[in-house]
Parts: sequence; C-alpha cells; structure tokens
Amino acid sequence: MNRIQPVSQTHFFEDMTQGKILKERIREPLYSRKQFAVDKNQTVNFFRNHAGGSKLDTNLVVNGAMPSTQRFALEGFSFRLEFGMDEADIIKFYNHAVLLFSTQDKRYLCMPLSQIPSGCGLTGPAALDGASSAVKFIEITNGIPSPTTYYPVIRRGPKSTLVTIPLAPQQLFEVDIQTFAPSDFSATFNGTVFMHGERNRESA
Repeated sequence: MNRIQPVSQTHFFEDMTQGKILKERIREPLYSRKQFAVDKNQTVNFFRNHAGGSKLDTNLVVNGAMPSTQRFALEGFSFRLEFGMDEADIIKFYNHAVLLFSTQDKRYLCMPLSQIPSGCGLTGPAALDGASSAVKFIEITNGIPSPTTYYPVIRRGPKSTLVTIPLAPQQLFEVDIQTFAPSDFSATFNGTVFMHGERNRESA
C-alpha cells in the first residue's frame, strides 16, 4: 500500500519555533475565495489581501504565507465556482483560464483550469419549462460526496512512498488564476481555490 509522507520526519522534529515542536497533524485544506472582474484578461491572486473578510473568504491567517507555528504538506488542488454563474460565462471561463502555483523559489504547477476538479459544489439534473427558457432544477446535491477529488501534486519517492510539497513555517507561496478569454464576462463572479493536505501545528 502506498503511504503518503507529508514531510521529512527529521526536519519535522527539528523545526522549532519559539521553543515548541510542531507535532500535531490535522487534515484541513487551506482555502481562499476571490472575486473575478468582468475583464477578459485578468490575474486573480488567491490567499492574499483578505483584510476585512470572513472565514468564508479564507482560513489562512497570514497574507500569502504559512503561520510561524505551522507547516503544510500539500497534496493537491481543487477549484469551485459559486453557484448561479451564467452558463456561457462558465464555459468561457473554464476554456480560457489557467491555475499557477509557486513558492518563493520555484514554480510547481501551471495547469489549464479545466483539469482542476471542483470536488464538491451544487450539481443536479435540470429541465426546461416548455413555456419559457427558465431552468427548473428537479434535484440538487452538493457535488460528488468525495473530499479527495482534487488534482494531485504528490510525487513518488523512495520505496514507493508518495511525497507531498512541503510548505514550511513563514514560507511564502502564490496561487494565481489567469484568464485569456476572447471577450469580457457578463458579470463579476466568485471562485474558491482549495489546497488539500495536512497541517502540522503545535499541539495544545
């Protein structure tokens, strides 16, 4: 059985911050919600500039970096558009957008957004009313019931272990989505990036 190796155990126990060892692991994704403008060409920076927002916007307390008492073992990405976006805009967006991920010293991922799954989100069959063009949903569920539906960035290491991308305490990172659409979108819209993996933090 393949075993995911979140971080080097040697570095894990040697990583001392304010005299404490990071030794508790929890499975909690990092997430960031941002608004896209109507512009056809734009770059939206996630996990940055969330001042004045709520926990619906992000659960990262430091601007574009891991807190000084935590590290993160990154396993993969998912992305979700908020429900209610115009259908033509959705198609245009996914056909003309890319996701970029890098740390302060290297680029790890440049991928068309159409290859980044949404994980969960409102989905359901729909039917058109014969008397109008209004879409009437007959059933709605919150996506495929699997929190592990994401694009993996893990790699195979020695002895077939699966190695994650480690984000050290106070390490800077960037997650951007760029659009190159042929025309402007009809309205602004929100999207959320999820970084899946394990948090390593100080135990209580």
